[in-house]
Amino acid sequence: MDAIQTLLEDLRSSDPSIRFSVLNRIESMEWTADQVNAFQSMLLAETDPGARFHLQKILAHIEHKKCGQEAQGERVAEVERLIASPERDDLGLALILEGIKRSEAPLVAMALRDAHWHEFSAELLPFVLQFFKKFGSFEDAQTIEPLCRHPDPRVLAAAVEALEKLSPDSLKGLIVPLLVNPVHGIRSRAVRLLYRWDPQEALRHFEAMLFSEDPVDRQAALFHAFFFPFPDIEPLMLRFLGMETDPALLLRAGYLFRANPQPEEPLRLLEVLEASGGSRHKMIEEILKGVLQSLSQAGLVQKTPEQLMIELHEVHAKRKLNHLLDACRLGLLSTDVPSRKISVMRLFELARTGHSEATQLLQRHIAGETVPEIKTLISQQIGSFERPAAASSAQAVKIDLDTLSPDERLSKLAELDRSTLRLLQPKLRDFLRQKATANEKVALIRTYGRVGEKSDASTLQGCLNDSAPEVLAATIEILQKLDPDTLFPFLPKLIQHSADEVRIAALQAFSLFDKKQAITLVEKMMLSIQPKQRRMAIFSAGQFDFPSIREVLSIALTQESDPENLGLIIAVLKANIDEDVLLQILRVTRNSSGEKKDILSNALGEGARILIREKLSTQETPETLISLLGSRLDAESEKKRVAPPSYALNNIQSLRKQQTEKKTESATEHGESLVQFTLVSIGTGAIIVFLIWYFFLSPVPETEKQPVSGKNATATAAPEFDGSSRDITGTITFVDPGGQGIMVKSGTGEHYYVMVKKAAGQTWQKGEPFHGQIRPYKRDRQTILAEFLMSL
Repeated sequence: MDAIQTLLEDLRSSDPSIRFSVLNRIESMEWTADQVNAFQSMLLAETDPGARFHLQKILAHIEHKKCGQEAQGERVAEVERLIASPERDDLGLALILEGIKRSEAPLVAMALRDAHWHEFSAELLPFVLQFFKKFGSFEDAQTIEPLCRHPDPRVLAAAVEALEKLSPDSLKGLIVPLLVNPVHGIRSRAVRLLYRWDPQEALRHFEAMLFSEDPVDRQAALFHAFFFPFPDIEPLMLRFLGMETDPALLLRAGYLFRANPQPEEPLRLLEVLEASGGSRHKMIEEILKGVLQSLSQAGLVQKTPEQLMIELHEVHAKRKLNHLLDACRLGLLSTDVPSRKISVMRLFELARTGHSEATQLLQRHIAGETVPEIKTLISQQIGSFERPAAASSAQAVKIDLDTLSPDERLSKLAELDRSTLRLLQPKLRDFLRQKATANEKVALIRTYGRVGEKSDASTLQGCLNDSAPEVLAATIEILQKLDPDTLFPFLPKLIQHSADEVRIAALQAFSLFDKKQAITLVEKMMLSIQPKQRRMAIFSAGQFDFPSIREVLSIALTQESDPENLGLIIAVLKANIDEDVLLQILRVTRNSSGEKKDILSNALGEGARILIREKLSTQETPETLISLLGSRLDAESEKKRVAPPSYALNNIQSLRKQQTEKKTESATEHGESLVQFTLVSIGTGAIIVFLIWYFFLSPVPETEKQPVSGKNATATAAPEFDGSSRDITGTITFVDPGGQGIMVKSGTGEHYYVMVKKAAGQTWQKGEPFHGQIRPYKRDRQTILAEFLMSL
């Protein structure tokens, strides 16, 4: 998708301020004939006056440039003539203003000031403001400042841009009204502006918009994200990639990563990719490939994208292995027997794939294991790790599972290679259903995970009804790897299972389909009063991509007190250590005491050493790094002692909530004024929603309720509303820009809001006479709402 086509896609936004910004960017680009044709079609379909004016200006500019007219004529005299004309050509004035030279600018500015330019039409004002942004002076800021409260988002956006250039400090007093503006793009622009004075608070606002439930909020945040330093927003953008489901927003986020390629970025993207499923997986894979391509083209790496991808997968697999080994090492130290058994089974799987570290862990653990069942299980299996595959393909058909001893059968099932598994498939399917013990099922299921294919998922699906939790958990884990779609219908029930390990495995699989909900459920498990449940939740969190789970783990680190659980959290944090993670460990350490403080202090020192060893910090020693982070925390604490600024996120959210409540309260109190405000300010799509609410869903006005009984009934009852069709003659006082309705003042003085529904062959102009037949729906105070039937 080329640059212009990408911007044309942005023009579909419902946010007028974003569309205005897009049109501004488009003006300076080169155009092909096809693109001009597409733009002309867009103009024909556009109903918003401001957008139509802008589109006409762009097309006129293209035509003038094509004909070589841009540099002709005396501009100053032409501007003066246009301003003085009783019927000013706003489009012609906008076109000539964009071509003014610096030598001509002072005289043009004087002419505009003398003409009280700030009173020009809303369509023209943005382009006059752009002129003053380039050629204005500090004195013009006084005229521009009131326009930063203009009801038209385009005028407001242009005024903010001009004032940002001429007198940026003047915007400090406007930041709160801009942050509570009802238009998403204006709020996002205000957040970007706030970054000048308070970067940390601006990033909090940006984060709130980026992860808002409102998709238009998220779109607005992404639109202005290009103006932030990418290192500041990179952690948030990685989390966004891991959580977002809207393809269009994912595509836009991907442009940010491609435009800011860094050598360390692909590994982080690969982690997000590995934790994604379905169409999201494909989109993030394309983003990763694009970043690798950008790195190669920019000369930041000396390898091809293909070579980089191979190395990335190797590094990621090694990191994942190290994290799993750390988790298993901690699991073997647990006082909880099921936790130790789970760790042993995971180490078996790693040992069979050639990881000697897993075998060594098991060998060291067996002497200290106190549970006979686990000790016997390790003894049965540990010798097989040194042996080659159990049977060749030729011998596979001779294997009789029924005649083998339990120890031999368990070993054979765990050692099968791909070809042997294929030949034994019919026997294994029956064996799983009828004869296998829980341990044998787990061994075979994990063998499928090691050498199986997508087609094997149907064989394992029956195990989802098994009564043994360890079998269920292993089946979920392997089906998630082989074919998640076969697992999806079972997940709602499995998430409610009584066994912790089953719920955790199901949540991990569920994250491929709805990661946000899965993380919410994991977070709830972390609040359990039972340490074991929290332990399982922490282990599960470690299987998510770190950007998505980072915040949850930070909260868990603050609240957790169990030493084993703290060790699991620290293992995840160490595997993803950076200065911000280390800062969080230091923050919690300062607020802890006793054994927890000792555990965190050790983790703090180890994390600092990792950062320095891996050259992820510019500090030379762990002590200087920790001291630097301590200074940041001191500054943070000092800032909290002072009352939060008026533009703080919590304050702005409270103000916006109050605005929403006031609008809701007044929705039934302002008939004609509310209709007009909605039509002018919100746009056609919202108008339709409003009218549906008004006519069909709004509360019945007091005047239409049943009359009260008793002797005063005649005096208090409202007159009966006449809904029969009628002919009216009057004057049109307002026209909805989207063509949905008009306001008519009749000859008898009554006011009608008439839904015209873009009647065929009809055009409506403010001030024109109206003579037609209508059917009233209802009366609201001084306004009668009606449907248009025909002209007379």
